[in-house]
Amino acid sequence: MRKPMQPLAVWMLAMSGMLFAGEAVKKEVVYDGANIGENAKGWASATAPSKATVAAQEMEVRTAGKKTMQFQAQGKDWMGMGWNWFGWWPEDSGTDISNHKNLSFWAKVTGEKKPAQLTVGLTSNDKKKSETADLLKYCPELLDGKWHELVVPIKDLDTKNELTKAKVWEIDFGTWSQDEINFSLFVDEIGFDSRG
Repeated sequence: MRKPMQPLAVWMLAMSGMLFAGEAVKKEVVYDGANIGENAKGWASATAPSKATVAAQEMEVRTAGKKTMQFQAQGKDWMGMGWNWFGWWPEDSGTDISNHKNLSFWAKVTGEKKPAQLTVGLTSNDKKKSETADLLKYCPELLDGKWHELVVPIKDLDTKNELTKAKVWEIDFGTWSQDEINFSLFVDEIGFDSRG
């Protein structure tokens, strides 16, 4: 008959599992709203008379003491933005994501008229763009006004292998609606990892 495990042994096994899990989800963060990507800049575009803006702001943060990227869109048709964690300088800068499997970040959507679809994509410093993927496919509850971690496989964004993965420097978000929408997308802790 096997003896029951002592509490210390149970605790040690639990801790080793947590450490292993932590190593498996090692993330290369490119923007955290604090020290990493502090020179980040963005662009926003919308079909007039719709409006779109992007900025780092301090009102809606996931963790205290940091800024969060905010994409605000109001109107209809296409509205989109890009957030370059290098601020487009130096011109040859970029993050090598070749050995990573996923784009991952935390996001929250607020507003009185939220979008029915919200896409994400990547851009490399040679202006090559990935395909886009609808975030609601990866997180159906994204529009509930709470923070969610999104994990988007890079293979879903680059099925044609056209993105220059050695020099990625921008994340892009967009939406299209035939009806009026008015919402904000907050994004924090943008990075890449290799979890399964």
